Amino acid sequence: MAANESCKVKLSKAVRDYGTKSLTFLCKLHDPKKMNPPYFHNRICKVCSLVAATLILPALAYAGNNQGDEGPGFKLVVPNGTYVFRDTGQVTPPGSTTPILIAAAGRITFFPVSNLGGTTSGVLTASIDGQISPITIQGTFMVNRDGSVTEIEQQTGGPGALLHFKDYPTPDGNTITFVETDPGSILSGIDTRGD
Repeated sequence: MAANESCKVKLSKAVRDYGTKSLTFLCKLHDPKKMNPPYFHNRICKVCSLVAATLILPALAYAGNNQGDEGPGFKLVVPNGTYVFRDTGQVTPPGSTTPILIAAAGRITFFPVSNLGGTTSGVLTASIDGQISPITIQGTFMVNRDGSVTEIEQQTGGPGALLHFKDYPTPDGNTITFVETDPGSILSGIDTRGD
């Protein structure tokens, strides 16, 4: 044993009562600074646990519903407001079997009528197989159970096509990715909400 440790052997009451030959060793460390390491260690552990709980538990509670805001991963009144967008791809015009290249940029506003959908209105300029065409659109949208959005747009200017889209907004609703779902079309893009 080290010189700075004092140990004494004590027969515990339970051992004496049962007459066994086991011994219990009780050791006490010499602590000149009176820090009592086990007590000090326990206090540090408690402080660390409290700090961890203070920092981690609110984050876990916030992430418990996958987004921390309004439900199972999405907000109901999203999309909402005015977005600028761009899209590129190819479309097959009605009555044709030959796809044509298209690129467009514009602005669309989503007007929620209820928590599950609403109407749209927008303007855009499209390059359709190299020909520039200003187009206006009017449409509707519906929020699906999985948080995606089904959007239908009627071109009220330009080619006059009826277009169907599947949209995927971010949880805060500031960005929407979309893809056209009409047969023969390969068109996708992104909407970004302004302030």
